[in-house]
Amino acid sequence: MAADAGKLRSGERHELWVLKSHSLSALGQWREALAALDAAQGHNINAEARASLVMHKGYLLGSLARYNESWSLLHQAEQAARELGLRALLGEVLWRRGASRKSRGLAKVSAHIANSFPPVYRCPC
Repeated sequence: MAADAGKLRSGERHELWVLKSHSLSALGQWREALAALDAAQGHNINAEARASLVMHKGYLLGSLARYNESWSLLHQAEQAARELGLRALLGEVLWRRGASRKSRGLAKVSAHIANSFPPVYRCPC
């Protein structure tokens, strides 16, 4: 990351890692994005930032088809947002949970279709 990242306050370093994670996620590099979020966890952050981090990690795990872990983290983020009275974060968590549910459904449909039809013979010519 930045050469002088060590000079940043802990909260700023956390924000830098989250930004890196968003950028990697946008490029479809979900494992790398998840690693950036794991690095962001080590910093001293407030409860709102922690809940947001859990939400982002849960959403990324859904992108990696790790649905049980995804749902667990999204549920934790929802609970935290409700307890802290963070309506905007709660809305974002619920939106991400809905998007994750849609992805999970599409994955199940794809698997069902793939298993329902015999493989097509392709000529080795």
